[in-house]
Amino acid sequence: MVRKILVYGHGDKSASGFETPEALVQYLEGGIFRDENGRYRYSQTKSADIIVLARDGLAFGHFETDEAVPPTRADREAYPPVKKVYLVRKSVRYDDPVRLSALDISNYQFGRYIDEHQFAEILKLAGGIHEFPPA
Repeated sequence: MVRKILVYGHGDKSASGFETPEALVQYLEGGIFRDENGRYRYSQTKSADIIVLARDGLAFGHFETDEAVPPTRADREAYPPVKKVYLVRKSVRYDDPVRLSALDISNYQFGRYIDEHQFAEILKLAGGIHEFPPA
């Protein structure tokens, strides 16, 4: 099975996005399940099995998804720019944020697909991972 692995950049630093890198880390450490019921809302419509979350040129972790669904009214109220909702099976935080430019990964602000080799390199540079399944 070929997985679709997508790097998404998070430039939204407003209260409805991620105001700080720490806010993104907290989201990866279970906030996605605790606060969002495993629903990852994003303003793009690309399909993905794995979504690497990046901010300011660094990858902080990734989601493994079950499927993508159309946004509900509640999704649009929570994050008005939403176009697609991914149902997250597992969240993973990296010990060390990975500088994407070191792997020649760029132009990911609106979602960029990477291959398994590039994903393996991200995991190698992450210095360890912590998995957060739904509670």
